[in-house]
Amino acid sequence: MNTNIPIVPNQEYFEIELPGLKLYEGLDSLQIKKITPFIHKRILSLANIEADPLKFLDVLNDLIINYDLNELNLDELSYILYQIRLTCYSMIPVELRFKCPHCSQDNKVILDASSLDITEQDTYPEVNLENFGKVQLRYRKIKDDRKVDEFLKGKNLDKDDPFYRTLVVDAIVLENWKPLEEVWSLMEQGQITVQDTLKIENALISNGYGVKQELTYKCRHCNEEVTQAYELSLSDYFPPALS
Repeated sequence: MNTNIPIVPNQEYFEIELPGLKLYEGLDSLQIKKITPFIHKRILSLANIEADPLKFLDVLNDLIINYDLNELNLDELSYILYQIRLTCYSMIPVELRFKCPHCSQDNKVILDASSLDITEQDTYPEVNLENFGKVQLRYRKIKDDRKVDEFLKGKNLDKDDPFYRTLVVDAIVLENWKPLEEVWSLMEQGQITVQDTLKIENALISNGYGVKQELTYKCRHCNEEVTQAYELSLSDYFPPALS
């Protein structure tokens, strides 16, 4: 932690109900500290939060009062970021620009809490493994990227290889069934097959939840109703100007 960041006694916070709240035993809501000017400066001081998101997550974790951010499911992250953006920077609107597919004209749309498309989740996915039958998966956690790095380093495998990274994630989400090392060994032996890994990946996608980055708006030129996808980068959640 950066000890140059002042500790604010009884710092003001806000509460949110996570889309997967029912998946966490004993958690009623997530308490998040409001962004102070010093925290804002700390976030902006990260040279490139897109290139090193793990450092950014450490800062974000300092804002969570009543839970360890790393233990939350990855599907919660976008929702948390949206709530911070819309609560702590409400004076600076989130402007999205779209080209209407009907008339090809440009539209500017303001994103607010009412326009977020949110899917909730209260169950864990299951898959039928060819040699082991039905097993329950866990969702990817925010901490899993670090875990993948450490595991691949221990195996002397390239941590930047997308194939290996996906395969380790497939093994990690089976941890409620067997420990990671044991699952990896079953993969090496062929007891967990390629077909199994595809089932795992499909189950995580089809049961995914949180913010769906799509927005429905009426084109201001042709009045057609349009639904289009959008994407915010990490830096979009924390505008560089305070006013």
